[in-house]
Amino acid sequence: MGRFPESGTYEFTLDAQLSEGDAEVTLLGAKKELLMKLNRQSPSGKIDLDAKNRYYLRWAFKGATGKCELRW
Repeated sequence: MGRFPESGTYEFTLDAQLSEGDAEVTLLGAKKELLMKLNRQSPSGKIDLDAKNRYYLRWAFKGATGKCELRW
């Protein structure tokens, strides 16, 4: 759980360099509602976030081998 330092539009990019399996990142709101899902099929997205709100960032790995990086 955390907050973003400034309100505004954030662009998230998942760089999943996997030789096996899959990885997924989900961004959830304060009530744990799904705001964005990123994976190898959909590796980037933009979203407006409010610095006053709390957010959850959740990683899910399914038999993943390799490396992943999330940028915003």
